[in-house]
Amino acid sequence: MIYPSGYVGPYSQREYEEVLHYIKTRLRPGLLVANALAYPLAITGPTGRLSAFPAESLAWLRYVRPDDEEAFVEKLERSPNSIVVWCPSEFKDSNLSDFARLKETIDRLYEPETTFRGIEIWRRKGLGARRTLVDGDDDRGNTDHRGKVSASGPGPNAGHRIRLPRATSEP
Repeated sequence: MIYPSGYVGPYSQREYEEVLHYIKTRLRPGLLVANALAYPLAITGPTGRLSAFPAESLAWLRYVRPDDEEAFVEKLERSPNSIVVWCPSEFKDSNLSDFARLKETIDRLYEPETTFRGIEIWRRKGLGARRTLVDGDDDRGNTDHRGKVSASGPGPNAGHRIRLPRATSEP
C-alpha cells in the first residue's frame, strides 16, 4: 500500500505507515477514528475512515478554536464504535495539556489495543477485540498485519457541527 510520505513531525515515517496499515487492514470497517495526535498527521483520510471527532483531528482545537473542546468530548461520548489514535504522553509534554477534559474522557472510555513505538491505538472499553478486529484476527497486538479489509463505507458519523470563525475584512 502507498501512504502519504514526507515530514511526519516527531513520529517516524515507518511508525506512521504502520498505524495507517493497521487501521486499514486489521480493524473492522465502520469504526470511527479519533485522531488525538499532537502533531496534525492525516489519519482518517488515508485509512478511509470517518472521524470520531467533529473535525478530522485535534488540529482544530490546537490551531482554530480551542473553546470547542466540549464538542470533541461530547462526540467521543456518543461514539461507542470508535478508536483513538494518540500518544498519551503528549497531553503532558505539549500544549495539549490545555485539554485535560478530553484526556480524562479518553482515559475513562478507552483502553489500549496496540502500540507502534510512540503512537498508541485505544479501543472503547467493553467493545472488546471481537468488535474492533477483523474476523480471524486475535488480540495479540501488532505482530501480523496481513488481514485484508476494504475501506469503510458510510458510518454512524452523525455529528456535532462546529461553528467556523467568521472572516473579517477591513474596507
